[in-house]
Amino acid sequence: MSISFTLGKAFPQYPLNSTLSHATAFTASVRHEESRSRSRSPTKKIGDLRAAKPPIKVEMVKGAPQAVKVILNKFTDIGDGIGVLPYGLKAQLKAADREYRNLFFDDPTTPVTPHDVELLGKLQFLQDTASRCHELRKPEPLWGEEAFRPMLNLAIELENRGNLQKVQVENVVNQAGSSDYIKWLPQLAAVECKTTVPGTDGVVQLGIWMAALRKRLEGLMGPKEIQPEGRGAQLKPMPCLKAQGLDWKMYWCYIGDNGETMLYGPQHLGSTIDMKGMYQILKALQEIVKYGRDEYWPWFTDTVLGES
Repeated sequence: MSISFTLGKAFPQYPLNSTLSHATAFTASVRHEESRSRSRSPTKKIGDLRAAKPPIKVEMVKGAPQAVKVILNKFTDIGDGIGVLPYGLKAQLKAADREYRNLFFDDPTTPVTPHDVELLGKLQFLQDTASRCHELRKPEPLWGEEAFRPMLNLAIELENRGNLQKVQVENVVNQAGSSDYIKWLPQLAAVECKTTVPGTDGVVQLGIWMAALRKRLEGLMGPKEIQPEGRGAQLKPMPCLKAQGLDWKMYWCYIGDNGETMLYGPQHLGSTIDMKGMYQILKALQEIVKYGRDEYWPWFTDTVLGES
């Protein structure tokens, strides 16, 4: 099962309507697998990705190019938890969770609002849901519907407020290979949702998806956008997330100097084990939506759709 964030101007509820042209999609996937048996397909490992043409490589963020590091800097404080908690709810957070140091709170002069109280309640509910999924060892499809997707929904609900471009969530199946789908609902962030079963590696699936998306984007771009020496197109950095059990991590996809499909990460976003982690994950998802709206979407309309 895939979940798609679509970003565009105001549009009707049904995401595949023709009036939805030029929207940006954030895609999450939860693989349907039996609770007692894994996928019957051959297991893919990180080393297998290097055999792809062009190769798919995973490297630590310290080796990322400047174009990626500039974006990563926006997530540094979020990943460290700095300023993610509302100071006005310090007492409530201590009572419901634990006491946090002041560096994890925002400006003390910011007044608490009913919205802050409501948001705390929603995050507490999602934290309890994720803990229950973990304790009961629920299968991945249930994790996706009960824990992962609601967090995505909450992030776009907050980002839709006061913005002309609206984001919505839809289910999609294996659309990474569809040129028409990418053109009208371009995918930005693949999210691999997995349980904590040992021996599984969501990064492999992310690498496969992002390589397929890269090839489709290059097929839609004009010749002037293709780099020399077969290095492919100069794509905008694309985020992808791995939500595995209680932990959320982020990677960034970019084209390497020799034409490889590069994944730089992981960058830890947070864990649903405590409320600080819940706020970190939420704010990171909001930041990704902002990146899609403010940076990726203008690049896509200019470079891929040629609407400059």
